[in-house]
Amino acid sequence: LDIHIPSVDHFPQNVFFDNLDSYKIVIGEFNMFRVGEFRMPDKYEVVKFLAFNLKEGIDIHSEKWIKMLFKGVENLFLGELNDVHDVLNELNVEGFSNLKDLCILNNSEIQYIIHSKGQLLPLRAFPKLESMCLYTLDNLEKISDNRLTEASFCKLKIIKIKKCGQLKNLFPFSMVSHLTMLETIEVCECDSLKEIVSVERETHTICDDKIEFPQLRILTLQSLPAFTCLYTNEKMPSCAHSLEDQVQNKNKDII
Repeated sequence: LDIHIPSVDHFPQNVFFDNLDSYKIVIGEFNMFRVGEFRMPDKYEVVKFLAFNLKEGIDIHSEKWIKMLFKGVENLFLGELNDVHDVLNELNVEGFSNLKDLCILNNSEIQYIIHSKGQLLPLRAFPKLESMCLYTLDNLEKISDNRLTEASFCKLKIIKIKKCGQLKNLFPFSMVSHLTMLETIEVCECDSLKEIVSVERETHTICDDKIEFPQLRILTLQSLPAFTCLYTNEKMPSCAHSLEDQVQNKNKDII
């Protein structure tokens, strides 16, 4: 199925596409479909692709047929969403188990990709995700503030972030050990970003703990006026043996 639905206002609520083997469903209007590593699939490519940009007043929580697609979607492009602040808990609490590519663009409400909400047990989230692009998310505060299972983000290779003015760091220390496949980090024009890794002092006091990105090859940090360091704990060693290319923050020696 290859379909463009300009508006869901009058779309039948009893039509479901969750059993399709391959689909490209676009809901709303988009000016671009190539952001960072994210692109619109080719015409005959077998993939489960969903993109939506819902105008103000449309409540995604009432669109059950869209939320059912989140269980199996492989490529997800999100634009404007009304009343969604936490991607995981509000769109698919099961963890997007098949998602490979995620792009969120021009969204002013999302605050978290994963928010703990007081949960005690580790969450399993994005086990197959390979690329994540977050561009112009005005209120994004954290990617994750929760303990995650080892399978979470374990295949992530590329993360690109641009114009996320409220974001202060990329990863909590507890998430770093999951990122053994990470090859590219690109962060640009994030005015509040202070560090790449946030080290939680109360939970990590062992000096032998390390911050390692064994497959990291490209590190790009540009136009980050508040940036001070990769992480704040001076006793904790870091390592990126495979680093081939780095772009330093203007006028600051950060490596």
